[in-house]
Order: sequence, then C-alpha cells, then structure tokens
Amino acid sequence: MVTQAEIARRARTDVSTVNKILNGTVSPFRQETVKEVLKVARLLGYDFSKRKYQHRRRHPRKQMELPLELKVYTPDGALHDRGRALLRDLSLCGALLSALVLRRRTLPLGPCQMAIRPSKGPAKDVEILGRPVRIIHAPEGTNLGIEFFEAEEAKARRLLGAV
Repeated sequence: MVTQAEIARRARTDVSTVNKILNGTVSPFRQETVKEVLKVARLLGYDFSKRKYQHRRRHPRKQMELPLELKVYTPDGALHDRGRALLRDLSLCGALLSALVLRRRTLPLGPCQMAIRPSKGPAKDVEILGRPVRIIHAPEGTNLGIEFFEAEEAKARRLLGAV
C-alpha cells in the first residue's frame, strides 16, 4: 500500500501538502505542485478511493505571545537543560514554542520530557509536562512543537483561561 509519506518523498514536498492535495482541500498550492503530487500518486498506485475527510484538530489553537520558562528532562528524570521560549500557539493537547534559548543549546537525541511554565502573569504557577514532537529550524530561530501528556489537560485548560 502506498503511503502519503512515500508520495511526498517522490514529489519532493511535505506530507501535509500531499494530504491536503489528495483530500481535495482548497489550498494555495501552485498548479505544478498539485499536478506533480497527483502524477506521483498515480505512478505509485495510490488508491484514490481511500481519500479521507479533511484533517481536524482535536482542540482549537489559541495564538498568543507568552514568555515561558522551559526545562528539558532526560528519560530518567534528570534535568538536561533549562532556558526560555515564547509560547505562540496553545491548545489543550499541545503548544508551539518559538525564540527557544537553552543554556547548553542542546536537546537529547533520545526521548525526553519538557516542562513549560509562564514566566509572568496569573498562571505563572502552572507547569505543564509534555514531549517534543516537532523541531522547526527557521531563519528567525528554532521553533518547537510539544504534545502535552493526557494528565496535563486540566493545567492546559487553566493556562488557556488565564491568557
């Protein structure tokens, strides 16, 4: 069975782009990109009857700019590094951080946990634990996507209500 990841590799584009094109989402993609994705999908034998519904997030995101304290823990619970970041997007299940600054300037190669805590405001006593799921290097700095652990939803709800 052909996957969207295989199509993305062959078409030299992102998996989310392939997903949106194959599911017929109205999108701002160049016509050449759409044609290439569809051509590669046909060549690889993609089953177009398997098209799914448009992706929906479990929880809506709230955009903001909130300074955070950040801690990175190794799998055994030892503190690996600490620093600061700017919270850009927040939902009940995760967050997008930007302007990431860590003292040691490193993240563990293996699994790790992260804790975020607002550095000011009414929710500065709320610490939410999660795991990194995406690192994005951009000209303006490194962005980091964090997925919160299920037990942390009440804390995320409190933080959303405070900002």
